[in-house]
Amino acid sequence: MGGKVDHIELHPHASTAIRLAARRILADPEHNTPSSEAARLNRAGELAPSITWP
Repeated sequence: MGGKVDHIELHPHASTAIRLAARRILADPEHNTPSSEAARLNRAGELAPSITWP
């Protein structure tokens, strides 16, 4: 605990999918929400995080 992180590595496919989802949400936030993007990814057979709000 409390150690420094000296290296992280992103999975190429996962990072591409999340960047595309973020771009879709930012391009049209009225029609694309985090929940709708998660549902779209699931329908496309992609793993998507479950969205929970505090």
